[in-house]
Amino acid sequence: MIEDIRQKEMALMTLIAADFEDDDIATALRVIEAVTAKLKQMRDEQP
Repeated sequence: MIEDIRQKEMALMTLIAADFEDDDIATALRVIEAVTAKLKQMRDEQP
């Protein structure tokens, strides 16, 4: 079941991502990295 879901998600992502430019993907990854770093920082600052 999990493998079936994974395959469906990969097929969907292939369709969606076909029109993305490399620069757009790189920008999205930088945003994800920045948000993740901020969330980790916020977690570490909590008492």
